[in-house]
Parts: sequence; C-alpha cells; structure tokens
Amino acid sequence: MSELERALFEARRRAGSDAAAVAVGGRVDIDPEDTPAPPGSRWTFWDTRARADLPPEVTLGLGHAFSVRARGPERLVEARARLASVMAAIEAVGPSRVRAFGGLAFEPEAPGPFAGFGDLELVIPRWTLTRVASHTHATLVVTPRELAEPESLVAELRSLARGRARRSAGSARWADDGRARFLDAARRAVTAIEASELDKVVVVRRARLDGRLDARGVLDALAHEAGAIRFAASDGRSTFVGATPELLVSWDGAAVKSEAVAGTSRRELDPLELVRSAKDRLEHQYVVRAISEAFGRARVELDAVSEPEIRSLRHVHHLVTPLSGRMRDERHVLELVSALHPTPAVLGVPAGAARAFLSRAERFERGWFAAPFGWVDSKGHGSFVVALRSALIDDTQAWLFAGSGIVRGSDPEAELGETEAKLRTLLATFRVGAAAHPAAESAP
Repeated sequence: MSELERALFEARRRAGSDAAAVAVGGRVDIDPEDTPAPPGSRWTFWDTRARADLPPEVTLGLGHAFSVRARGPERLVEARARLASVMAAIEAVGPSRVRAFGGLAFEPEAPGPFAGFGDLELVIPRWTLTRVASHTHATLVVTPRELAEPESLVAELRSLARGRARRSAGSARWADDGRARFLDAARRAVTAIEASELDKVVVVRRARLDGRLDARGVLDALAHEAGAIRFAASDGRSTFVGATPELLVSWDGAAVKSEAVAGTSRRELDPLELVRSAKDRLEHQYVVRAISEAFGRARVELDAVSEPEIRSLRHVHHLVTPLSGRMRDERHVLELVSALHPTPAVLGVPAGAARAFLSRAERFERGWFAAPFGWVDSKGHGSFVVALRSALIDDTQAWLFAGSGIVRGSDPEAELGETEAKLRTLLATFRVGAAAHPAAESAP
C-alpha cells in the first residue's frame, strides 16, 4: 500500500469536515509521463527538467476540482482574489501541495480558436502527480463526502497506475501555411518602422494542419527539446501543447527570476553571428530594458545584469539574458505576471503603437499563444512561461504559431525564414509530407 493510500484511509475521519474540499497527499509509485488521461477529460502538464535555472519536476494534473475564470482588462486582479478564496476553502491533510495550473489569452477578450479555454483560466486538478528525481508525490483534492469511501479513491488511484500506450503524434497535411499573410504584415511593419511609427513589433505567423493528431504523442516527442519547458492544457476537446524556451517569471518566496529571449538565428548558422548582429542586439536590448523597468515598478531589487548569452535549441539559436533579484515586499506571482506581460519579446515598442499596428496587420487573434502559462500555489508563489513553440490540437487539426521581431534593418524574407525554423519544433513531431511545404523537410 502506497503512502497516499494509507493517507486516504487515515483521512476518512475528515468526511464530516465543513470545508469545501480536502487535499490529501503522499508518495505513489506512478510516473506522470506514463499516466493516461481519461478520454474527454481535462488535464495539464508541466516539465522543467530540461532547465538548470528552475527546480526540476514533471507534473501531470488530471481532472478538475476547482477552476477560476476571469475576463477583461482586470482579469489577473480578479483571478488572484477568486483563487485566494478557493484555496482558503481547501483543507490540507498531511504533505499535500495544492496548485492551480493554466494561463490566459494574449489580449483580453480575444481567445481566437482558444474559445474553450476562456480569457483566463486556472484549474486546480483533482489529481496532481509530481515527479522529482525518482519519486512521485500525489495530491488528491476531493469533497469531504468522498473521503467516507476511501476504497473507491484507492481504486481510482490504482487505475492511474496502469499506464498508457505511447502513440505517435500522428500525420498531417498543410491546410494553410500562413506565409502570405505573415510576409504582408512583416513588410508593413518594416515600412512603419522606417517611418518612425514603431521601434519594434513582433509579427506572428499562424498556420493550420489537418490530419489525425494525438496531443500526448506531440508532448512525448517534445521531450527531446533541450533547454525548453514543456507544457500542456486540455479542455477535454482541444489541447494547447508546447516546449517554450522562455521563462516569463518565477517567484519562490526568496528569489524572482525572468529572462529576456530575443534575437534568433537558424541552428545551422554560426551562433556568434547573433552576438555580432546589430539588429539582433537592438531587438534583444528592448526586452532587457522592459523587464528591468517592470521589475523596478514591482519593487524587485535586480542583481547585476550580465551580457546576453547564446541558448542553442534543436532548430534555432537565441540571445538570452537571465534576470534575477529579490522582492522588497511580499508579492503574488500573478502581480508579477501582470507587470511583465506582454514584454517586447512578443509585442513591440512602444507597446501601444505595436498593439494598434498588429490589430490592423495581423488580422487574427493569437489566443493563448505567446501569453503566460504556468502555475500558482496557495502562498502566491509560482512560475509562468511565455507560451511559444506551441500548437492548439484536436483530433483532426492543429493551429501552429511562430513569431518574429521586426526592427530597423529587418528583411521580411529573412524573418519568414525565422518562423520556418521556429515552426520546425512542432512540425518535427508530425508526419508531414515533404512536398507539401519547405518547412516540412525536417519532419520525420
């Protein structure tokens, strides 16, 4: 009998609790990566093991105990208040750790194809399985009444331990590669920058694949992405899945971390060209400055900022500057998310002019792409990434996204090539006909 199974029987006395829910925790012999999600159910995934700057874990959230939704310009403020109320109503038993996982749309009231995910949603799973090194800790959040029958909860736990059959990501064909729309927007951006209407703007390319696709298969294939944080959220019908290189913010009660990721070249090119590129250094510096200023407003005492370094991923090189510091006042991680999002790495400079330009030129809603995704606990600590190298997938189609920063000196055709390199992260997980599109050449 596992530690959690014993805890469930011991928690039976809490069946009469007047709490809205009870969280019971303990060790289990289950690997989250091999655990199935029931068909049509909600689930979330978080994996930081490829990063040296974050605590290494892989976490699978299954089912739905509570959710917090909010919409509009004040959605993060509302979500924080509602989440605090929900967390306070959960009675913790033993070594349980309750976390909410989720994200938000890039712009308020603009979900695009992510309508099922809402403007903002944070979900407290029924089951949270977190593996660190070779040990898995499980937290189960249930009603007090359910604790009266621990045998059924143990049976539910054991059903999770049966494992799942690993499947491929599936095969697909191009329905819309998004090239023409991206090139048009990139050319208009160059013109606006040359006219001094903008300093920088990030133009996103949206493409669509049709086929028979499996989101867990995509997630499995993305395990090979070095230096990336894997994430996923499913509403039971569609799944948002990715492997992003960019941390937005992490706050553990002692240290605050973020990073500027801007300036990209294809993997086959000399990465030192990024360091020598005036265009890429300019693009990068906009992001460093914006994060530093946002942290200053949030009363974060920043450590000395180093020179940018090269982060080499499977398909691209990035310029990266880590930023870290300490809080002068106790803050909630959602406050930091609100202070930082969106950085110039995904929007532009000045922010207002970039937002107005994109509303005219991009001609689609990004939904949850390039927006914050992550987790938060009852103490207000948590980690959020910028949801890049990602796709929205259901059984028959996938929406893929890739952006490129346009500054003075940018060449639209070269920026298109940058999106091709970024799209390969997802395309390499599918079987896509090589003749269908140049970017499919790297797909297996």
